Amino acid sequence: MTSQASRFKVRSIREGETELFLNQMCDAFGLDIAIARPIFYNDPFFDLSHKRILIETQSGRIISSLTIVPSAVRVPGGGAIKVAGIAGVCTTPEYRRKGFAKQLLRATIQSAPSDFGYSAAALSTDNPEIYRGVGFETCSNVVHWTAHRKLLPSFPEAETAVQINLHDAPEQLKEIQDLYDHSHSSKPGIFIRNSVRWISIEQSGQASQAIIWRNRGRLEGCLIYREKTSRRDRILEVLDLIASTTAARRGLIGSLRKMESIDLICGQGRPSGLRNLGLEDTPRFTSFKRQGVMLAILDFDMCLSIIASTGVMTPVVRRSESGLTIRLENCVSKQDRKPLRLFSVSTERLGVAIGLAPADEMSGDWISVDVGAMAQLLFGYRSASDLRSQDRLWISSESALAIADSLFPSYDTILSPLDAF
Repeated sequence: MTSQASRFKVRSIREGETELFLNQMCDAFGLDIAIARPIFYNDPFFDLSHKRILIETQSGRIISSLTIVPSAVRVPGGGAIKVAGIAGVCTTPEYRRKGFAKQLLRATIQSAPSDFGYSAAALSTDNPEIYRGVGFETCSNVVHWTAHRKLLPSFPEAETAVQINLHDAPEQLKEIQDLYDHSHSSKPGIFIRNSVRWISIEQSGQASQAIIWRNRGRLEGCLIYREKTSRRDRILEVLDLIASTTAARRGLIGSLRKMESIDLICGQGRPSGLRNLGLEDTPRFTSFKRQGVMLAILDFDMCLSIIASTGVMTPVVRRSESGLTIRLENCVSKQDRKPLRLFSVSTERLGVAIGLAPADEMSGDWISVDVGAMAQLLFGYRSASDLRSQDRLWISSESALAIADSLFPSYDTILSPLDAF
């Protein structure tokens, strides 16, 4: 009898298999292949090695497929963790509900650190329970908001706001990129927008419109948007709002009030970002919170080493004579099954030790935490004390808990619509 393991195989697609991949994806999602084909081949992130399939070895038929989109997320101290964005997970209709997509996803994230150097993986979904079984956990909240255009604040700064088309303004697009980098360079929880992502935004017909705001010729604000119609309402969807000053933010928001072709304004973002917009007291303003991006830790040694190298953890760890040992439960990767110890090398630098001797594994200050809960801790969604109260984190002492609370501060992780996988 043929075993399940030998009957099916997970690998990247090869030259000559792109049309098979495209056909399977369109069949699974019910897409028009003629419309999907140019989008598929012109994608700036197109890479055969990042298109993964589960095939039936005898027939060569693609059963399940997914795409890895290269990304990275900023963490405290300014370091960046390489992230495998998971997109387009699908299974051929007659093979659904048999665990093939989960098998493909598990094999993909287990090999992602060694094959591609990714330390974490991320995805967006309306069915989080499906992905918790392979190590993913919700690591952010997203606030969706709606405002009536005529009821928006009337800010005098709006007078100098200018509408542009991103396709026709290459020089201004470079200014927008520089403004984005400057505004987000030190913010943890931001998915980094590299040059390839900006090319994708520029080529996208859905994100071609923008409003810019200048102060004495210097670009200080940009709002990227798209327009759509829902029932009888004409809607402007804010895809991104970048502002380095309060005046720029007021100018951009105020400019929306003047757009008479629009009925409603909507957008999404961090809870803290919504407060900065100053819209919450606007009449008939509505908002609701939803779970945001899910993350999984694939290489904890690398994730922890990146944060430790910034020096942000050093003063905290030096409070403990032995440092802090962290054990991950239910690890995705075999290399993460041994505890990691953070210890002070000097007044400015930390060391991260892996593979401790069994007798020393959990001595001194230590915490033990489920891998999903650790993702929430590492990416700022939950504090160590919160996880402890939920019985998802275990400690050697109250001092260990205090160290963990200080090491991993809470912050908002956000995946902008422009950065979605």
